[in-house]
Amino acid sequence: MPPVFPREAEPPIIVALDIGTSSVRALCFDRRGCPLAGLEGRAAYAMEVTPDGGVQTDADAMVARAVNCLDALLAALGAHPLSIAAVAISAFWHSLVGVDASGHAVTPLYGWGDTRSQAEAAALRQRLDEGAGVMRCRRCRGTFAIGWSDAMWRPFEVRAGSPAERALAKARAAALEALTSALRLPKE
Repeated sequence: MPPVFPREAEPPIIVALDIGTSSVRALCFDRRGCPLAGLEGRAAYAMEVTPDGGVQTDADAMVARAVNCLDALLAALGAHPLSIAAVAISAFWHSLVGVDASGHAVTPLYGWGDTRSQAEAAALRQRLDEGAGVMRCRRCRGTFAIGWSDAMWRPFEVRAGSPAERALAKARAAALEALTSALRLPKE
């Protein structure tokens, strides 16, 4: 969708926070999905690549980048009489950060490209049945996917064509329907 000036925006206004592998951005969109021109916060950065295959960044610095981007966006938004209805957040593909009991980071934020646990993942593949990657919760009837990755600490991926993939697609469709209804968006 093409950008629109804030005065042309159709409510509700959604703030999108995008935490990517090279920058953090905060943007505003109207109900049509049009970005609001001139309303953006952005912070570029580079992940640290270590000689042993690590890909990481400082977790507290990442939080500060996100906060600074949101602050910049809200400062720009302050000049316009728009109210925010929701905030959407997306973050780069698989990542992990260790936290203590108080929720404070005790490790760097490890990125999806980190390959330091390849040997451990290979050893696990030899010991465990990689094909037995789906389980169901009898109580809530949820489907959970378990797969193997080259990093033991990464979130696991859903295999194409698996029952888990179909269950997740159904859950995504239900979530999209609820969001569409809540925001009174036209159904396509």
